[in-house]
Amino acid sequence: MAEAKAKSEILPLSRPAEELFKEGLELQELIQVGTEHLNRLQERLGLIKEELLFHGIKESESYTLWEKQRVVRKINVKRFAEMFPEVYTRLMEEELLRAKRNAGKKIRVQDAERMLGEDTIDPACDLDTTITHIIQRKEIA
Repeated sequence: MAEAKAKSEILPLSRPAEELFKEGLELQELIQVGTEHLNRLQERLGLIKEELLFHGIKESESYTLWEKQRVVRKINVKRFAEMFPEVYTRLMEEELLRAKRNAGKKIRVQDAERMLGEDTIDPACDLDTTITHIIQRKEIA
């Protein structure tokens, strides 16, 4: 509590804590409702686009359904190896070196559990805790 008092002397609350909690809860609830509403709207929009495209309709008198394409190149490894065997070998060796440098830096919990069991690996694990703050209305008796 002493730490909170020291902080409040440096930077006082902008308004009473009760007001901050109340507004925080209201905003939290609005965001939740808004997110749910947004998801429903996106689903409806998707269905409308799907229906129009299914019927081959891309425009009407007043509207156009634009198609925006984004093309990303992806190497076909088999074809690349056939066309550029020396470069493929060199890139593969570089990839192996990178993998060796990074090997053992991360071990997936699932892999270790599969080999040793959950309880056995517990002493070798660190716990990573994430804290999220949620405002809730208190039950008034």
